[in-house]
Amino acid sequence: MKNDRKHTYSPVQRVLALIGVIGLFGLAASALFVALFGGPDRTGLVFRLLAAAVFLPILLWLLIWALGKAKTPGAAEGKEEEEDGKD
Repeated sequence: MKNDRKHTYSPVQRVLALIGVIGLFGLAASALFVALFGGPDRTGLVFRLLAAAVFLPILLWLLIWALGKAKTPGAAEGKEEEEDGKD
């Protein structure tokens, strides 16, 4: 059987999500590398990398969410107009 579900994410949203995943893996690899082979100030750098690993996905999620809202503002208004016409 074929899956007939439509994709709900635009190509821009998918690219941003892929960038986020690659970025997270890069941050994790960087933090591990610095923790193992870094110099005397590695503790501060590791904590900054881990903080970025928390905040960057949140920022990317907000950006993807905002793009989704900006893409379909008329869709929500159209639904309200259809409901008004049915009454």
